[in-house]
Amino acid sequence: VPGVFAGFSTCPASPYSLPSLSDGDHDFFVVSQDKVGNYGYALKTFTVDANGPVINVTGIAEGQVITTAWAPLGVSSSDAGTGVESTTCAYDANAPSSCSDSSFLNTPLEDGAHTLYVVSADVAGNVSQVTIRFSIDTTGGLKQGLIAPKTAKFAVKRGKLSSGKYATTMTVSFAM
Repeated sequence: VPGVFAGFSTCPASPYSLPSLSDGDHDFFVVSQDKVGNYGYALKTFTVDANGPVINVTGIAEGQVITTAWAPLGVSSSDAGTGVESTTCAYDANAPSSCSDSSFLNTPLEDGAHTLYVVSADVAGNVSQVTIRFSIDTTGGLKQGLIAPKTAKFAVKRGKLSSGKYATTMTVSFAM
């Protein structure tokens, strides 16, 4: 069946080293022929994944000053090759934990300089890392992420409209 194997080439030596392959799925097909003309073959399908996951961080940018103790963090990672195995986050020198872990997300940060570390690994063992340096400054009263007014003033007015009906207006103003 020589015509079927026309696109094949002879392996120059054993072991045979493949040329560089792009990321993705590949098939390696081997055909052998014995001295009397019998053919044997084997097929090996495998995935090449030489790139780490792509990490996307939202809510915090390099050098940003955040005015709330609760950093508005969003983290995601994706890997087109073998898929994401794990993604961990840590602030400053704290131990890393899952970025979706409630104890990580529900931690208020003190005023000052901070560093966010995100590390993501794919199933093939490739690792990607993102480091973002930012600051927290809550001197404007945003310790809990909300502005609490110091005083509130309510004013209620009742007046007669030109149609003869009465209207009530309520005004609320806040002072800091």
